[in-house]
Amino acid sequence: HRPRLHAPNPCALLLAAPALRAASRSLTPALALTCPSVRSRARFRTKYQRRAPKLSRLLNFLQLLIFTATTLSTALGAFNYSQWIPVAMAFGAAIGSIVAYTQLEARLQRVNTALVAMSKLYIWWQRLSVIEQRIPHNKTFLVETAEAIIQGEAGCNLVSSQIEEENAEEEGK
Repeated sequence: HRPRLHAPNPCALLLAAPALRAASRSLTPALALTCPSVRSRARFRTKYQRRAPKLSRLLNFLQLLIFTATTLSTALGAFNYSQWIPVAMAFGAAIGSIVAYTQLEARLQRVNTALVAMSKLYIWWQRLSVIEQRIPHNKTFLVETAEAIIQGEAGCNLVSSQIEEENAEEEGK
């Protein structure tokens, strides 16, 4: 029975496993050149671990502002300040446009999906024995899967920014 590495956070995939660091050094040269280092994959994970709560708080705050603007417009109507209702509604609409333009909900979902996938990969790796961790196929699977998770998140951001640019060009014509 091998000792288990227990990280405080299940997403501590590549930092918590010394065998994984050794695995990344023993990859074939071609694979090692095409994929980022273990440290960069770990930076990806910690970067998104910090980003998910920030995105969530920002989204909740903006949704609270929209709700407040809607409630305020109702209260203004009830107290016969109808000239201020369009101002409150415009404020709420502006905040709604910001949420839609920045795609906060989609970004938060992609970040959370990437974190869950990294957690599953971490659990899979921890479940392997030391001997199984040293098998080249498992090392390759670990690196390629982590790469796919990172590229999937980055690719979604790239595609969405390209679509926004194309839409802006079409609107400008």
